[in-house]
Parts: sequence; C-alpha cells; structure tokens
Amino acid sequence: MPLNRTLHRPLSAALLLLASPLLHGQDASVLQLTSPSYEAAAGKLRTTVPRPYEFSKAVLADVIRFLATEAGISFFSLPDGSPEADRLITFTLNASPFQALETLCKSNGLALVLDGDIWYVRPADDKELVGKAYEIKYNAFERVTKVSSGGSGGSLSLPSMGNSGSTNYDGGVQTGGVDLQGARETFQTQKSELINDIRAILDLGAEPVAGQAAMSAVTPLAPPSPQSTITGETPDVSGVPMDIYGNIRKPKVIWKSDSNTLYIVATRLQHMWVEGYLAAADRPQPLIAIEIKFFETSRDPSREFGVDWSGTFGTNGYFRQVESVTPNPETGITDVETTNRPQTEGGYRTDLANLLTLTNLAESVAGTSAPMSAVLSAQDVNLKLRAMLRDEETKTVSYPRMVTTNNREVVIRNVVNQPVLGSTASTSLGTGATTTAAISYLPIGTVINILPKKMQGNKINLNMALTVSSILGTEVIQGNPYPIATSRVYSAPVEVDSGYTVAVGGLDEAREREGETGIPVLGKIPVLGYAFKAKGRQKNHKNLMFFITPTLIDARDGGLPDEPQAVLRQKPPQLMPHTPRINQSERLQGGLNGVPNAIAYLKKSSEELGQTIAENRGTKAEYAKLDELEAALKRLDQEITGLMNEHPDQWNKLNGYKWQVGGVLDEVTRSRKALRKKAYY
Repeated sequence: MPLNRTLHRPLSAALLLLASPLLHGQDASVLQLTSPSYEAAAGKLRTTVPRPYEFSKAVLADVIRFLATEAGISFFSLPDGSPEADRLITFTLNASPFQALETLCKSNGLALVLDGDIWYVRPADDKELVGKAYEIKYNAFERVTKVSSGGSGGSLSLPSMGNSGSTNYDGGVQTGGVDLQGARETFQTQKSELINDIRAILDLGAEPVAGQAAMSAVTPLAPPSPQSTITGETPDVSGVPMDIYGNIRKPKVIWKSDSNTLYIVATRLQHMWVEGYLAAADRPQPLIAIEIKFFETSRDPSREFGVDWSGTFGTNGYFRQVESVTPNPETGITDVETTNRPQTEGGYRTDLANLLTLTNLAESVAGTSAPMSAVLSAQDVNLKLRAMLRDEETKTVSYPRMVTTNNREVVIRNVVNQPVLGSTASTSLGTGATTTAAISYLPIGTVINILPKKMQGNKINLNMALTVSSILGTEVIQGNPYPIATSRVYSAPVEVDSGYTVAVGGLDEAREREGETGIPVLGKIPVLGYAFKAKGRQKNHKNLMFFITPTLIDARDGGLPDEPQAVLRQKPPQLMPHTPRINQSERLQGGLNGVPNAIAYLKKSSEELGQTIAENRGTKAEYAKLDELEAALKRLDQEITGLMNEHPDQWNKLNGYKWQVGGVLDEVTRSRKALRKKAYY
C-alpha cells in the first residue's frame, strides 16, 4: 500500500485514533510500564525536533518502519503477514519521530521493547519467552533467622523407688546441647523476597512450599477416563508457547543466593517490568547506628528495731533434753545431763516454742504424759537485739551500641537464664523406676528489640519493645518450685530525626514490706512489749530509663566515634554548637558574634564530663580533659575581657557572658572534686 505523508498545518500532539481498539482488551496503563534502560534511551530520542505527520489509511507496518528510520534506531518490526502488520491506520500528529512511534504502538496494542541497542516492536500479548540474568547489587531481600539445633534444655534422671523397694538410678545429668541461650543456635537464610515479588509481576502466584511442590509433582498411575472429560471444554492453547514435546512453557524465576543472581524466563515486555521493579527495589541500604543509654537507680532503705526471740522460740531454735538427774551427796549439788535437740513433738521439752500460741501450749500439756522439765540458762536463751538502719543506693549505667542495615531488627539481651522445670517423664523397668526431668531456661533481665527504618528527610522510624523482668519468689506446684516473675513492658513506634534522642521512662518499681515478730501477749504490753518483739520495715524503689539515639551513618564521615555520644540528650549536628576556632591573630573567630557559640560548646563539654563522672565511668583521661576544658574557659574569659575594652557599648552583654563562663568554671571544679572521690584506679 502507498505511504501518504502530508506536511501542512501542524496540529497539537493529540492523536486522532481511527484504528481498532487495543487487542484483547489490553489496558493502556499497563503498556506504559517501562524499564530504566528504556527511559534512558528513549529520553534522548524524545528531545529531537518535533515534526508534523499525517497519514490516511496507511499500513501499520509501513508507518512503523518509516518512523523508526526517521528516529535513527535499530529495530525489528512486526513479521510480515501478522494481523497487526496489515492494519490500516489514519492519524495526524506533531511530535518527534520516536514520540510518534511510541504513540502509534500504544494506540494499536503494541509494545516497544529495548534489548541491548535494538528496539523490538512486539504485540502487547506476545508469548515468546526470553531468558535473562539479573545481578542484584545492593539488597538481596534475604531474611536470616536463628534455628535451634540442640534442643531446648537438658535432662536430669532422678531416682525413684521401685515396687520391691530397690532403687534403679540411670543417668545423671545430660546436657542435651544446653548453653547460655538454652540451645545451640545457627543462622538459616530464607529465600529472597524478590522471588515472590517477581512471580507476582509475572502472574505466577506465590512460590509453593516444599510439601505442596511434592504433591503437585505426583503423576497419576493411569490417565483419566474418557467419561471424566467434558465435551467441548478442551483447553484453549492458541498462541501459548509450546516446547518440542508439546508441553506448555511458562515464565520461570530462579534465584542463586551465592552469586546474588536472578535468572528469569519471561516475555520481553515482562522483562521490562522486572527491570523497572528491580530499579526501585535494588538500592543501597543505609546503615543505622543504635546507641542505647541504660540508666537504672535503685534504693533499698530498711529499718529494724526490737528484740528478736526467733532463735529461742522460732522453728530454728534448739532445746536441751534432760537425760538424767543425779544428786551428789558429797557436795549437795544435783548434776543434770542434757542433750541439745531440735524442736520435735512430744518428749521432754525445754524450749518455749509452744508459748507462741495458747492453742499449742494446751496441746503440748495434753500430749505430755510426764512432768515437763525445763532448764533455763543463758545458753538456752538466743536473743538478738536489733537496732539498725540501712540505706543502699545502686546505679547501673551501660551504653550498648550496634550498627544495622535499614529495616533490620536489633536485639540486645542482658539476662540471666533462670532454670525451670519444663516437663517430667517416668519409666518403669522391672523392679525400678526412672524419672526424667526436662529443664528449660527462662530469660530474666532486660531485653530490647528495636526495628529502625529510614524515612524521607533523614527521619528514622523506630519500632521499640522494651521488657524488664525480675523474680519475686518461688511457688511450689505439685512438689516442684517455679519462679514467680514480674515484667515491665514498653512497646510503641516513634519517628525522630537522625541524631535525636528518644527518652523512655516510667518503668519504675516500688515495693514496701513491714513485719513484726514477737511473743504473743507479752509483745503487746505498752513500752515493755518492745523487749519481747522486733519490728522491721523495708522499702525498695527502682527507677529505670532508656535513652535511644538512632543515627544514619555516612561512610564519608568515618563511621561511629570511639566514645558514646548519648551521654546527654542529643540533637542533630546542625543544631549543636560547633567547635570554636582561633584565627591567625590568636583571637576568637567571629569576634563578638562567636562568643555565644563558644560558651555553649564549652558548657556542653562540661556537662558531658560531669555526667560521665557521675556515672562512675571516670578515668585518668577525664583529668586531662578537665584540664583542657579549664584552660579553654580561661582563654575565653580573657577574650571576653578584651572585647569589653574594644566594645564599651556592649559592656552589659559581655559582662553576662563572663558570668556564664564563671559558672562553667565552677562546674569544672565540682567535677574535678567528684572525680577525685570516685577514683578507683
């Protein structure tokens, strides 16, 4: 067919579409999906000089060939004889040759596919499969998990009595792979998330699990009977690619973790979609430093006052049982032989434990067939005079720091693995029995889980979960002791700027206990009762705070500093005072305007040193830092004095600066004294 081109009256870049609608109802928005390589090459071709085009009942294949030639690209057009190639089109357009070619393809259900330096014009529903390898450069989207390989606890074989009264002891302690975590743990890499994402792009669905894949691979023993096939419903495989054996070929996604490589078999258009997805997903992941200041204070004041009779009357007291009474006729003295016995029921008792309650006293008298003998002496009376005040204060400070990649969890555990009885099993063999107890481990302490994620504008989203647990006591269940644990949990998401500090408080714990021991009746006598009783009062108060500082790491800045940065509440560097400088004339750079920044910087340094010393982390290096800080403050004071002489109109402002410098010098003096008191080296 002839090719008509008319150059007159340029119109706007609006397409007057008179051709048939898109093939198979293909949506135009889907056809607009392109890859980064496509956009890079097409961007240059679109910027050429626009030209007017007008075609009337022209063959589509001829128009494509004409526009591709004018655009100066290497291309493969539609095959001759295909339904799309023989279509007649009519349009008027003012655009660059490549833009006209793109518009023509989109409006006729075709796709421009770039492979290397060659452009392919293919139907949008092209079924030809092409294999291509993609190297993942930055983010493989592989999740690493820990798996236990040694069991969750050990086993202990305890002896039990058999039917005949003999004991069969088998075993002892079997470790079962127990370590501080309760089991041996190894890392296991899960399959990349890219696989299912790309399978979704290729409309393949999620990758089947191993069990499902095995079931789908089972081949029936015999082909289905003809009666099971519905007449007229044979599958339509027209246009579907087949191999030489007549099997339907489908897109495939293969992942090789060792080389970080994806091998994908798909159509050319699907490859463009995959390239676009990988360009958005495979990007360098920033490193995020997480610094946590763990600050805990506890105070345990207690008071005890009175006379403690528990050594005589309590269950832990002893009595002397009378063995024999022998009078000595020569001296006239009666010899009494006694034996120290623990408290028992019945017999001759000399202890006063039954005086604790009137009921026990009556039972003791009723159950004794012989007169009760008592020997009271200084050795029998075990008393404790208690008059003591105690006040203990403890501070615990730690600075765990970790670096993780974006959107990866950080776990910090500071726990004691408390053994607990998990399960028991009894086995009877012959005349003996063996009881096996499985021991599990309960982590008691502090567990911190943080999931940082970089957001737009150097903001960081933190998902935090803080758990602080402790043991209050034990409870016996079916003869086995189990710990009673308490926990304080904080869980919340927050969003902060990089370098800011998040403070988490309110994880306080306060307990108070009062007790009184004494002799009934006698202990209730006013004033005199204090000789027969003892009172005790104990308080416990814990204050726990966390200061969490996430920071985006720039490799060009040298990474993390050697010392902790979250000693005090942090702000981004642009909001913090910068280091003051001295110019060539040995004067403060900035003059009068540089004084406020210099004072703020030196005051911040003084506060950091003071906090370090207060946390008992001071060393000999802090002495040198205090000397340097004091010298800098004195030098700044001299600078302010010189500025007061040069600017008498600013005397009041500069005098206020001198007072501020003097206040910081006083802080340095106090810090030096505190460091001298807390020196442990």
